[in-house]
Amino acid sequence: MLEAVVSTFSRACPFLRHGGHTAPSVLLRSMTASAMPQCPYMAQAMQQQQQRSLSNSSSTSTSSSSVASPSAAVTVSYSSCPSALSSSSSSSSSSSSSSPCTLVGDGDDFLVNHLAMHKLDNPALCPVMGDVCIRAARASSSSSGLTLKHPRAASPIIARGSGSGALAASSSSSSSIASASASAAGLHDDPALVPDQASTPIPLPIDQRANAFNYSAWFHDQIRAKKENHSYRVFNNINRLAKHFPQAETHLVKNKASEELEPEQKKDVTVWCSNDYLGMSRHPTVLKAMHDTLETHGAGSGGTRNIAGNGSFHERLEREVADLHRKDAGLVFSSCFVANDATLSILGSMMPGCVIFSDELNHASMIQGMRNSRAKKLVFKHNSVAHLEQLLQSVDPNVPKIVAFESVYSMSGSIAPIGELCDVAHRYGAITFVDEVHAVGMYGKRGAGVGERDGVMDKMDIVTGTFAKGFGIVGGYIASTAHLVDMVRSYAPGFIFTTSIPPLIAAGALASVRHLKNSQVERAGQQAAAALMKRKLTDARFPVLISPSHIVPVMVRDARLCRLVSDMLMSRHSVYVQSINHPTVPVGTERLRITPTPHHTAAMIDVFVAQLTDVWNILGLPFITAEEHAAQLEQIRQLQPRSLAAPFVEPLVQKASQLVSATA
Repeated sequence: MLEAVVSTFSRACPFLRHGGHTAPSVLLRSMTASAMPQCPYMAQAMQQQQQRSLSNSSSTSTSSSSVASPSAAVTVSYSSCPSALSSSSSSSSSSSSSSPCTLVGDGDDFLVNHLAMHKLDNPALCPVMGDVCIRAARASSSSSGLTLKHPRAASPIIARGSGSGALAASSSSSSSIASASASAAGLHDDPALVPDQASTPIPLPIDQRANAFNYSAWFHDQIRAKKENHSYRVFNNINRLAKHFPQAETHLVKNKASEELEPEQKKDVTVWCSNDYLGMSRHPTVLKAMHDTLETHGAGSGGTRNIAGNGSFHERLEREVADLHRKDAGLVFSSCFVANDATLSILGSMMPGCVIFSDELNHASMIQGMRNSRAKKLVFKHNSVAHLEQLLQSVDPNVPKIVAFESVYSMSGSIAPIGELCDVAHRYGAITFVDEVHAVGMYGKRGAGVGERDGVMDKMDIVTGTFAKGFGIVGGYIASTAHLVDMVRSYAPGFIFTTSIPPLIAAGALASVRHLKNSQVERAGQQAAAALMKRKLTDARFPVLISPSHIVPVMVRDARLCRLVSDMLMSRHSVYVQSINHPTVPVGTERLRITPTPHHTAAMIDVFVAQLTDVWNILGLPFITAEEHAAQLEQIRQLQPRSLAAPFVEPLVQKASQLVSATA
């Protein structure tokens, strides 16, 4: 019975399941049922086994359980004992020739041999049972002078005594038995080894508790559903190389046998889907600002903005983004997801009777903010000024209203008619909330976004942006009137209770914003590369979703195949383009999302198109028809170039523009 109890216990106890390989074998030969109730895992395992034994026994049931004789030979098998499996010095009473590990012991020799193999130095031992293991070692070690070390011992334990490995069982309460056992083993001689009686017992794993919801089964079902519909996300290991942007390398693989990350030969990868749109994450000016600040102020921020986490870099950055968008004030967040969520949720919840009008393709961060606000939400068709007006007409003109939309939609590349949407919103008494996340740094003379490019920044009441994309760092912000920003600063939990971005991050973002306020090279190079990519893919007969922005979606329209295309590009050509599946995009609109940067050359674009063609042919995916090809070409021709700034003279832009014109 004891063997089965220990087997159950080793699976239940998280300390033993995750690396504590000594205790099960020690318990098997050297502990008695009287000691087990000290540990909640062992107590439950013992109780369960007693119930099974009683129900299966044809003889009269008894209230006591017997303990295996110390001299009886026993065998225990368990699946993860790397020390035993790799040991070449174990005694003749143990066997480690096959997996799972099978250890055979006879009497006290089993304990001594296995303790010698493991040395009882695993800090993952159960803190309750670890003390019992030590008592067992003291009571049953041979006269070999074995020295044991326990993580909670003040000094090494000298094993002593050569008596029986099993302590006498008793029918008295577990607490008095434990105390008697501890005294008999000399445990109380060392205060460092006395268990903390006031400590809270470790709770049972959720699936071991009586009358509990089957949490693990439910979690497993949810993940299985995502895998079955191909929406389960797999994170690729991509290590970008600052000195060789847009190159990266992947060099770690998870060894399923050992569950450890092991290095393998490095593999160079070309990244075609990064949101570091302009490559500013490796710009020398940005890196210098971050290095200098790191040396001066350290790595962390020290706390929330209210408690030790506010510094001159945060305040300077907020003034910078306010100036960028021509607003009174700015407020910096840890991310723009948090900025959108915090701002919409606090405004929607605090303004009485607020109604929020949302574009149907708005980002999850905005949707989450609206949901958290519990305000009434009305959804208008994507970029439809007419539908927005129709919805606005249906609402009381006296209630507060917010019209929320994005300037550039990241999965389709479409651009909102900001001026028209703002005009109709203001006509019906609404304020506008415009997410410029995928536009800041990349559009407008100073990189303020599409609103600046189109000359309508004054119509945008609230602007949100990020430092993580065009600016190449991390973090988010809002810019608006001084009173609105102060309202969010004072009431939004997502701002108040979040650790601020570290000074080095703020310094890098500040340097990037300032650089892109004056430099046109990065913006021009990106627009030229995106235009060339659209034309090359169209000429190769790929189904491209033509958009006026820098985002180039190639439509696959099947989740499984989309993932296959991405995987094969990586495995065959060392090219990384992430597949975009549901729920990021609707089912049936799965796609590859390509984002050329100023650092992707015309030659690289040609190679990529050839590589994608190879994978497309292998999978037998359809190319567009002649009619569809003509339609895509017409869409490209109709895209009217919008002036970003002064005339460009950067060589890459000139070359790319000439190639586009030559193939038109």
